[in-house]
Amino acid sequence: ITPGLGFTPTGTRLGYGRGYYDRWFASHTHGLRVGIAFECQLETFLPSVSFETAVFIHNLTAFLLLLHVAVSVLFHFFSGDYRQFLPNLKRLPRDVMMQARYYAYGIFTGESNPFRKTPTQRMNPMQQLAYLGLLLGLLPVQVGTGLLIYFTGHHPELTNRIGGLVYLAPLHDLVSWLILSFLIVHLYLITTGAKVTSHMKAMVTGLEEEH
Repeated sequence: ITPGLGFTPTGTRLGYGRGYYDRWFASHTHGLRVGIAFECQLETFLPSVSFETAVFIHNLTAFLLLLHVAVSVLFHFFSGDYRQFLPNLKRLPRDVMMQARYYAYGIFTGESNPFRKTPTQRMNPMQQLAYLGLLLGLLPVQVGTGLLIYFTGHHPELTNRIGGLVYLAPLHDLVSWLILSFLIVHLYLITTGAKVTSHMKAMVTGLEEEH
């Protein structure tokens, strides 16, 4: 007996996004599956891929992300460019307040950015904190929970002591949404230069426009 958000007459099921039943069905291929739903939950078509395909896409994306992070970390470490991510702790509270005010108000009224980029300091204090949070917080948690979820199917004893998938899957999902939110905000801030394309051109050419 299987709950779900939606079903089709051919047996396609739309779940709640955690993958509990999908994982169970993948390892238990025999037996009759019965979906319980109201009439309003029946659809003629639901887009779907097999569990194996979804897992492959997920794992490939995770591998490419880890590869990118590894190359980036090695480059910044050996080039000394990691200093770009280190804020000035003495001025940090004041600088963060000034930058936050600019993002919340000044950027919409034509004020100049309180932070001026230099060849040795290209990130404002809020960017530094955001990247440090991503690299030292979100990504390690995402990788750690992902590996634990991956090995749960083969060695459930590894995660049973901390509650198993009941706690790991929501945490993994939450961090995924936070990383996606970081990306969306990052893409928006790219458009906030002197022109919409100013920052994008700087990313390609390495040259900042004076304004």
